[in-house]
Amino acid sequence: MTMQPNSDEFAGKRVFVSGGTKGLGRATVERFVAGGARVIAAARGAAEAIEGAEFTQADQTTARAGKPWRGRRLSVLAESISWSII
Repeated sequence: MTMQPNSDEFAGKRVFVSGGTKGLGRATVERFVAGGARVIAAARGAAEAIEGAEFTQADQTTARAGKPWRGRRLSVLAESISWSII
């Protein structure tokens, strides 16, 4: 079964996705973009462009991660950060 996203489902929403450049995080960004949201994807390293989304290089200690929308209301904060122990 394949779901077709409604392109207006998230229209007018601002979404910030941490860890939003690979795997589940990237899929989350793509889904919100397909639903019409304005999205910022944040990650520690440089990322391959995701059409329709902004990117900021940041980690949990970076205060500037949300700077592009400072002073504006955020609709959704999605954390898709995973940890690795070596």
